[in-house]
Amino acid sequence: LDRMESAIVEGFGEIGSSEAAGSVFAQFNDNIKNFSFAKTFQQINDMGNFILDADGNQLVFSEFKKSAEQIFEIYNGVWLETEFNTAKSITESARQWVEIQDVKGFLPLLKYSTVGDGRVRESHRTLDGIIRPVDDAFWDENYPPNDFNCRCIVEQLEEGDVTKLDGLDLEEINPLFKTNPAKTGQVFTESEHPYFKGLQIADLGF
Repeated sequence: LDRMESAIVEGFGEIGSSEAAGSVFAQFNDNIKNFSFAKTFQQINDMGNFILDADGNQLVFSEFKKSAEQIFEIYNGVWLETEFNTAKSITESARQWVEIQDVKGFLPLLKYSTVGDGRVRESHRTLDGIIRPVDDAFWDENYPPNDFNCRCIVEQLEEGDVTKLDGLDLEEINPLFKTNPAKTGQVFTESEHPYFKGLQIADLGF
């Protein structure tokens, strides 16, 4: 939990006196707690699957410990780094959204931009160059980052030709990122992330 909380602090930066920024950060903090509780629940549940062998007999402790340590390393080594980077990236982007709202009166448009190299995902490449008003519903689902390690950004514009979306062949983006976190208040979408599968936060007792 401490590591994930530090990610959103690093990503969001100084809140200052901004009421909007403070509100979003508070929601993110709650979401990170829920995320950490759900992750712990799933980790313990996965470890529990190795208490008995295929015939229903209890494993000796040394065998259980070996499996439990492997699961611990996956959750708290391999996955934790990705989760930290994702949380930091999302909160950086959310802070930018708060700042975008502050100046949308004279910079009313947003342009989606990819890095433009060979590593850009096709689902993101189809979004490249799209220009829509700041408050357009398009940004409710397509505001970057749109996947793990996404490098896409939005550029705020004073003027430009608004892209017509009708007829565009846009590819489906990762459902985990098909959101605008600054609007939902969730770094990790609780309706989509596998840690929350089959769970209600209230059921965890936290």
